Amino acid sequence: MSLVEILITVTIIGILASIGLITMNDQVKRSRDDRRRIHLTKIQTALETYRASNLSLGYPANLNQLEPLYIDGALPIDPSSYTYYYRRIDENSYTLCAYLETGGQDDCGGNCSAPGNCNFEIKNPSL
Repeated sequence: MSLVEILITVTIIGILASIGLITMNDQVKRSRDDRRRIHLTKIQTALETYRASNLSLGYPANLNQLEPLYIDGALPIDPSSYTYYYRRIDENSYTLCAYLETGGQDDCGGNCSAPGNCNFEIKNPSL
């Protein structure tokens, strides 16, 4: 094998490895985003259970009121150390937001301690 053939082989392996790393990085981001959606659904379920148990109060003022009765264990934490944003609009409505690394269609403002605005929003089912 000549030096040229070895260099071509190493170059091809390098290109294939780069493509693999890019694909893997995208899959990791999608996986974290899926976990964020699951977390928000879990929080939403806890919010609805809280409201059903406290009809006169409506939704809680903050998410800490869900622990430990309405959510198993502790509140879910974002997998990348961003924050989930909860805003009680009134006793009958709320928004719950997160930052998705692969992009989202909503704009909840810059409340997620993320590189961009929160871009994924869940509203209470009655809205």
